[in-house]
Amino acid sequence: MTWQAYFTLAVTLLTLVSLSRDWVSPAHTILGGGIALLLAGVITPEETFAGFGNPAPVTVAALYVLARATEKTGVIQPLMRGTLSARAACHAPSAGSVDRAAAAARVRGHLRAHHGIRAA
Repeated sequence: MTWQAYFTLAVTLLTLVSLSRDWVSPAHTILGGGIALLLAGVITPEETFAGFGNPAPVTVAALYVLARATEKTGVIQPLMRGTLSARAACHAPSAGSVDRAAAAARVRGHLRAHHGIRAA
């Protein structure tokens, strides 16, 4: 592989880590990755900003903003408590103490028992 391939892989991995750890806003992360590739000469200025004219990245960015807003405001919690039975109710534990496997099992059990849905 060429140095451009390694550099692009490193920028991609750093971008994914930044997005998952929420180091900076998604817009700054994506723009920073594009600018890093531009400054290194891996892509041209036209290629750098070509993706921003496509509606798909804008839609994905809007979904990131919406997901973060619902997480920060807790607006989904009342809906979750009202939808799930008392056994499977989500009591909004702190982010560090969520047992995702147990929560997924409770949701699957609720879907099977009350809605006849077989979740994978």
